[in-house]
Amino acid sequence: MRLKKSVMEYIKESITINRAPEEVFSFLRQIEPRLRLNPSYKLLEFKRLTEGPIQKGSRYRVKAIAGNQMIEYESEVLELIENKQIATGDTGERLRVTLTLRPLQKGTILIHEEEFIIPDEALYISSDEKSEPPFWQKVLRFLIEIERTRIDERQRRKEEIIATLKRNLRTWLERIKEEIEGTSKI
Repeated sequence: MRLKKSVMEYIKESITINRAPEEVFSFLRQIEPRLRLNPSYKLLEFKRLTEGPIQKGSRYRVKAIAGNQMIEYESEVLELIENKQIATGDTGERLRVTLTLRPLQKGTILIHEEEFIIPDEALYISSDEKSEPPFWQKVLRFLIEIERTRIDERQRRKEEIIATLKRNLRTWLERIKEEIEGTSKI
């Protein structure tokens, strides 16, 4: 699955985990515990839709709360290379996550790459998020800009969303590291 290039966003982050790739991969292939560590949302329900071990083609359904919004999606394991890489993507082709492991002499680098589409509704500021400027600022803004374009506001909002996602991704990777290093044997 490839997301449409024209609307795709991309973030990438990595972390060093002081465990062998086999131990890191063993945790990563357990999708539900990994998702529960995600600070971007609270996982309410995880349901496996296919039987057997997690492998290419395995499907699952997720229900979560992100902020004040309920999200539901179905995902599939798109690639699985034992102890090296696992890629998942939602069936609506809005999100693809690739987790790649690079062995070190002592430990593993976990690389998280995410391709995603930001929904249009997330790029608009609701009226309660805006404060009304004083009249003189309105007049000055009108004289300088005449009209502020939505494109500028959408771009600012997109950058804000991506910055938040990057911060949450860093936190998520740190939680995964703590979980693996805290429960695995050296």
